[in-house]
Amino acid sequence: MWDPPRLFAIDLRTLGLFRIYLGLLLIGQWVTLWIGAEEFLSDLGVLPSHYVLFNPIARGVSLLAPFSTLAEVRGALIGILGLYVAFLLGLGGLMVRVLTLAAAVSLLLRNLWVENGGHVVINLLLVWSLLLPLSDRFSWRRRGALAADLATPGAVRGLAPLGVRVSIALIYFFNFLTKTGETWQSGTAVHYTLWMAERVWPWAVAVREALPAPLLQVASHATLAIEGMLPFLILSPLFPIACQRAAAVLIFLLHASIALMINLGPFSFAMFGCAVLLLQSEDWEWLRRGRGAAAREEAIAAPLRIGWGMRQALAGLLTYTCIVQSIQTYRMWMGTTTGWRPPAWTQLVVDYLRVPQNWRMFAADAPVEARLVRYIGVRGNGLTDLATGKHFPLDDPGALAAYFERAQGQSILRIEWDTRLKVMPADHHLFLQARLRLRHPEYEGYRVYLLTRPSPTPGTLLRSPVSAELVADLP
Repeated sequence: MWDPPRLFAIDLRTLGLFRIYLGLLLIGQWVTLWIGAEEFLSDLGVLPSHYVLFNPIARGVSLLAPFSTLAEVRGALIGILGLYVAFLLGLGGLMVRVLTLAAAVSLLLRNLWVENGGHVVINLLLVWSLLLPLSDRFSWRRRGALAADLATPGAVRGLAPLGVRVSIALIYFFNFLTKTGETWQSGTAVHYTLWMAERVWPWAVAVREALPAPLLQVASHATLAIEGMLPFLILSPLFPIACQRAAAVLIFLLHASIALMINLGPFSFAMFGCAVLLLQSEDWEWLRRGRGAAAREEAIAAPLRIGWGMRQALAGLLTYTCIVQSIQTYRMWMGTTTGWRPPAWTQLVVDYLRVPQNWRMFAADAPVEARLVRYIGVRGNGLTDLATGKHFPLDDPGALAAYFERAQGQSILRIEWDTRLKVMPADHHLFLQARLRLRHPEYEGYRVYLLTRPSPTPGTLLRSPVSAELVADLP
């Protein structure tokens, strides 16, 4: 059935469920940052606050920059947790949503070296939440009306529902468009991804050796096919109910399989939130009938609110920003630097809100080698691995290979930091040196090594020799 207006509507129950899920996701990320606060958010860590204030690596100012000691940082984090809980419960209306977005962006700006693609998706969803009524269902002020909320249809209509769908579709469209590398075209991408020693979960180590190469090849091609179909399913005006149901199921299956095998931080879980937004009034009515409730009429539109016109204008501008910035990023990736350029204000929006439309960040090509960073203490002629307290066997490739067999289970903050360590400015090495000297004062100096091992070719389990590259020598 041809039904374009459906793309301009979202059920209020869907928005209530989305708010709860996004709030839980934010609290989950807060727990990760609470655990890593000393190392990544305080002056005792790898990036002092004064550097963030006076020599920022991106536009914007982190509200956490004035907090330097661990006690101060954790005090600020407790305040942020209060915001996240208020967001989860639907308290405070628009003001809480604005402050929640500001807090999420500030946490990233405090140390952008640990930013993850999932954080970008979360920020994007928070931006759209400013233009949608998230608290009309399943909120704290309606805590005694759960049955009524489930039974009462209602929908918000306008440009914001379309815009958030466009944003989700852009993620998959440009992610699909940039997967042009040899591993994706040959169907070996999933195989090589499962050999990323620092990211795979412990149980994936056994699974990757048991799965046959043809099955992994099918998984690689299926991933491309799903990502290629999703933009059209999400935005299809033809049979939109069936198409968006199919899109939600495919998003869940795709990202559940990814999350089960490799640690991509909050990315897969953020995309689950996108799937939630695709639930429609018919899905809620199906749920009610399954519980023995009578069928209801088609969802009626929610009443117009104060500032409705302003919301439509902002939704249109935000949608435009996402589209043109995605196109521009793709053009730059293709090497096109002349000709058309998007308006400068669109770049300011994505920079200050930390929503860069750089969806090729999700691997244009899978890495064909595994990499690990090791922090080493130097005392005399001896080298000690600071993580294990044991001798670092620099000249024994066989012993170095053992690191790749027990590298799983690292914090996503540590993984992202180590991934970018080689490209950081030299002054960051000085901060790292201060951090290591504070934690391990018994050593005369410190070194950082990057261990590299080519992954086995598909169909084999033959391990290649490990090489060690000195990334930083910190006397």
